[in-house]
Amino acid sequence: MKKILFITHDSSRSGAPMLLLYLLKWLKNKRTDWKIDVLTLEKGPLDQELKEASHNFNYYYERYISKSQYYIKRLLHNNFNFENHYKEKFYNKYKEQKYDVIYANTVVSLPMAILLKNNFTTVPKLICNVHELPTVIDTTVQNFKEIAQEVDLFIAGSELVADTLVKDYHIPSDKIKVVYDFTDLTLLPPYKDKNADSTFVIGAMGAMNWRKGNDLFLLSAIHLKKKYPELNIKFEWMGTQPFFEKEIIKNDIRKAGLTSDYIQYNNSSVDYREFFTKMNILLLTSREDPFPLVAIEAGAYGLPLITFDKATGINEIITKNKGGGFIVPYLDIEAIVEKIVFYYHNRDQIKKDSDINRESFKEFTIENSGPVIIDILENI
Repeated sequence: MKKILFITHDSSRSGAPMLLLYLLKWLKNKRTDWKIDVLTLEKGPLDQELKEASHNFNYYYERYISKSQYYIKRLLHNNFNFENHYKEKFYNKYKEQKYDVIYANTVVSLPMAILLKNNFTTVPKLICNVHELPTVIDTTVQNFKEIAQEVDLFIAGSELVADTLVKDYHIPSDKIKVVYDFTDLTLLPPYKDKNADSTFVIGAMGAMNWRKGNDLFLLSAIHLKKKYPELNIKFEWMGTQPFFEKEIIKNDIRKAGLTSDYIQYNNSSVDYREFFTKMNILLLTSREDPFPLVAIEAGAYGLPLITFDKATGINEIITKNKGGGFIVPYLDIEAIVEKIVFYYHNRDQIKKDSDINRESFKEFTIENSGPVIIDILENI
């Protein structure tokens, strides 16, 4: 029986944890002879589903000292270190485990994976699934180039990620396997043709932060309104809204003289895929986005894509198929505006790119990627 420990940096409903959940559910049915454990470094809404998809599910509970322990510590003014106590207890719990493989689901979870690997009595193989690009890697993992030497194999979520690992971190190409990220396309709603006379909706999805470029989405709306005020266009973003970012954007919109009839930021929803039925185009303003699930789903649904050059692995699919969307120069807002206007006036091109994307993005499923990952786990 193969024994594998999957480590995820959190269990939120974001890309990497969702990918892990899809993989674990699939493995549970396909490899009943494997024992799969999960360790999450942060609690989140996927906890129960990850627990159900694994044999053993644990938190890195050093972070979660109970309130009673905290107040006892303060009341007694003692020097007992609960953090070190739980850290020792945590490591001892895993010390005698004999895993064949440790699978770090992101680079953020890699330091913990290395600590555990070196703590085991028998040293397992270490795989790191990389869904990040340089800015995220360098701002979340100290000394990544050095600790990467501990990894036996990297799984890159796109060719862009693989190239980054080789060029920026000098990781040998023979230690990298590209397995494109995937999603559950059975959850997509039926395709809906938009009325040519209805409002032309430019959609975007993702958490409001610098990486997803919610500010660049707003700048695109401002520039388009200034240059083409007569067009019946609306910009809509759906995603989680941290209070700080939400207030900044709200005041930017107000100061720019725009209204909610023209641009709107909405909280994310469990039914976010229904948002695809409102869009005419998905605008991916991400500064870094290796192979975002939302773009896979939007493409498979049939939406044309507009993306930045050098910012996302999705460009590999657009380039390969010579269509399905436009790749504009990095951070070129004027280029974004011109491509939106082109689509607005050329609905036949939307139909062509829609057909291309429905065909090309349908391959990014667990049914296609799962066997490749099984092969990696079996033969590492």
